[in-house]
Amino acid sequence: MDNNSKQVCLNYRTNEGYEVVVLKKISSDRLLIEFQDNYRHRREVDRSALRIGSVKNPFHRRAHGVGFIGVGKFLSSKNGKPVKEYKAWVRMIERCYSNKLHDRYPTYKNCTVHPDWHDYQAFAKWYTSQKYYDLDYALDKDLLVRGNKVYSEDNCCLLPAEINGLVEKLSSVSAIKIAAKWRGHINDRVYHALMNWTVADNN
Repeated sequence: MDNNSKQVCLNYRTNEGYEVVVLKKISSDRLLIEFQDNYRHRREVDRSALRIGSVKNPFHRRAHGVGFIGVGKFLSSKNGKPVKEYKAWVRMIERCYSNKLHDRYPTYKNCTVHPDWHDYQAFAKWYTSQKYYDLDYALDKDLLVRGNKVYSEDNCCLLPAEINGLVEKLSSVSAIKIAAKWRGHINDRVYHALMNWTVADNN
């Protein structure tokens, strides 16, 4: 076994507060490390970054102490600007867990995000799989499940601004009119929820 493949096992602490173990020396400047938390994520890092503690843990709950970026193909930004799925995820987390926002919008105080969506990768996978996601549609939790307080894959959908702004004011008649107007520009779950608005009203 050569020197580059030997386990090194030096301990460091990052600026985010995580203990890190160096598992292997890849080269004179690159090291394989493992975060000593529940996820035990491993990654290659520069020796200099490890020395000053700037190595980032993808499972650090940096979004209001709840949300983390995770490991996967979905980036939070492109060309220096946040991508729309990341902005939607951050706003969702903020609505549920920001005390400052709750002071302005108290209706969000009892709302939560399903644990699966604490992981940005899981949310972004769902978001980008939605029909019309590339349009400026809003993330909604109330249309499909009346009175819903949990943001999750089962409960949420993407809505055009016109529909999103009227959810709380819809009558059975107006819902059917809007469904007809937007048919072909909303997904099937949204269309059927609007068409069945009278049934929901009676529950």
